[in-house]
Amino acid sequence: MNPDDLKPAPPPLRLVQQFLNTRSLMRNFDLLDTQGNFCRWYEGVTGSLPSWAPDQESLEHLISLREALRAGLLIRSSASLQEASSVGEQITQLVAPDALKISFSASAEPRLAPRWEGARGFEGMLLQAAVDAHYRGTWHRLKVCASEGCRWAFYDASKNRSAAWCDMAICGARAKMRTYRKRRHATVDE
Repeated sequence: MNPDDLKPAPPPLRLVQQFLNTRSLMRNFDLLDTQGNFCRWYEGVTGSLPSWAPDQESLEHLISLREALRAGLLIRSSASLQEASSVGEQITQLVAPDALKISFSASAEPRLAPRWEGARGFEGMLLQAAVDAHYRGTWHRLKVCASEGCRWAFYDASKNRSAAWCDMAICGARAKMRTYRKRRHATVDE
């Protein structure tokens, strides 16, 4: 699946969505597994190759951040406050406390920007996009598919923000069919 084809988030939140979707459970790929894959993905998303090449440690850190963010998006709709707090702490520990800097425009409007270059700078870009989305009110619309075999990040543009699946025709239909079969099996057994 491609986030451009399936419920894309508005910029700059789209960068976070695309980052989360560097791993596909359905198609069994991970675009953060090698330096080459990361660089090709980065070029596809930003339009240019990164001016830096991530080492293995940076890639592993980005994978950990991606999975913690994915867990955070998934857990906020279905977990206890204690579980959500634990994931929030994990994300906080993964991000550099000084990844962003604040500056002011000529009209005195505050802006966040990545403080560093390289992998830490990319992390700053992701954080900047997340903070921006939070203040625009779009962060809670970024969700992770409820299907255990999918977990694709999608943007919930519905009025009531109740979407649970990235695609109703695929993941939603499968979940409803499983529920139907369980109910039918239960009534046959009785």
